[in-house]
Amino acid sequence: MSLTGIICTARIPLSTLATILTTAYAKNPNYNPTLVILASDTCLTLQTLQSLSSDPPSPEPFISPFLGMSNESAVFALRKIARETAVQTDRFFVADERTIRDGTLLLVDTDRDERGELRTVRVAGEEANVEAVCRGGGGRSVADVVVAMGG
Repeated sequence: MSLTGIICTARIPLSTLATILTTAYAKNPNYNPTLVILASDTCLTLQTLQSLSSDPPSPEPFISPFLGMSNESAVFALRKIARETAVQTDRFFVADERTIRDGTLLLVDTDRDERGELRTVRVAGEEANVEAVCRGGGGRSVADVVVAMGG
């Protein structure tokens, strides 16, 4: 099974991450959990929703190896960190400063647009697992998500 990473480019409270994961899995309980929070540069401490929602989160502050990175830098780092793992390196979610305010995640797709830019779209945190499952199985692209959202 392919997993979709959530990387944190800002200091996101663990309570925010736990809420996002809990609501994402509750959105469609028939979908397998596919989200992992990339909590260290070794990928040895990846956390799935099941462990994060059923066990107490790690003590604050949560430290991410992606803090302060641009999306471009995050793509490079993720490819290095997640090489030869079940974590997708062509699509991932970014938890950033806006995530703290509104609970949304930035979905990043390395399939570039006509200008050579990464394709991105902001999605509600509760939709993250649905988007990961649909896209992981050859489903919707970021462009499809934008169209579906009326963008």
